[in-house]
Amino acid sequence: MANSVPERHERGSEIIRSDRLSNLSDDLLRHILSFLPTNDVIATSLLSRRWILLWIGLPILHFDDSSFRSPESFFQFVESALNFLPNFNHIQICRLKGRGANFGLGPDKIISWVKEVINKLNELQVDELELCFTSWSGISLPSTIFNCSTLKVLKLKDVKVNTLSSVNLPSLKVLHLESVIFLEFHCLVMLLSGCPLLEELKLSSFAIYDYHQMKTKGIKSLEHYLVSSNHPSSTFLVTLKKFSVDQFKGLGCEYKVVRFIMKHAKALKTISIICRASVNSSMMLAKLYSLATRCEDCRFLFRVLVPCMKNWRFG
Repeated sequence: MANSVPERHERGSEIIRSDRLSNLSDDLLRHILSFLPTNDVIATSLLSRRWILLWIGLPILHFDDSSFRSPESFFQFVESALNFLPNFNHIQICRLKGRGANFGLGPDKIISWVKEVINKLNELQVDELELCFTSWSGISLPSTIFNCSTLKVLKLKDVKVNTLSSVNLPSLKVLHLESVIFLEFHCLVMLLSGCPLLEELKLSSFAIYDYHQMKTKGIKSLEHYLVSSNHPSSTFLVTLKKFSVDQFKGLGCEYKVVRFIMKHAKALKTISIICRASVNSSMMLAKLYSLATRCEDCRFLFRVLVPCMKNWRFG
């Protein structure tokens, strides 16, 4: 491994220090900085004016509350960093993670702050957005996040989606939903209907809050919604090529959601289902496989997770 300490070259009585890092191009330095949290990246601006310009032009932002002692300091840092960026900046990826200690704030204050951040990110024309609020349970996303013309990739984890007034994600191609709670099944269908170019959908440990309403109204009401909406069933999920479900239990709303999507996504090329060992795998495999056969040239993958056996004892 090359020595990171600057080399010393003697020229007479003069000692010249060679800084290898500063000799790197701006593009290479930005690539290196893109792997660091944004607060560490901004700290490098103390080195020189060149480093200030480097972080301002960085196409990747990564905000994580785990290294902050208080919510105020984290909120203020994110707001200051985003406001410092010029509106002509093009952000390729932005990750916002609230996974540190629970700060004890009310959900209204956090939701209001998240809404302000989302509005600013929409101005910056973000391509890929990842939101993970593990430590902020009960956070409902503002509707503005589902109305963005530039967003191509959206990954959500540990959030709630309440009633949606509108969804307009005309450029979205990848949607990952992990531990996301929808108020109604209608909200999920509305979200998918607003993504006309969606190619990849991943669901993991999702839930429908008002499952009783889903059982009462049934799938037929959703078919009626598709026909009466601006996104009729003939164009619903027509571009979806990859559909995967992780931590599939096969009970209640999960199976109905998966069946509903597989029924409408007729251009699927890959279906991947990973279920728990507690599921009646043989029966579930038969049900899902019959749906997968409706898609021509579709690869169907079905796996069962087996619990770790290192602590099991026999005899």
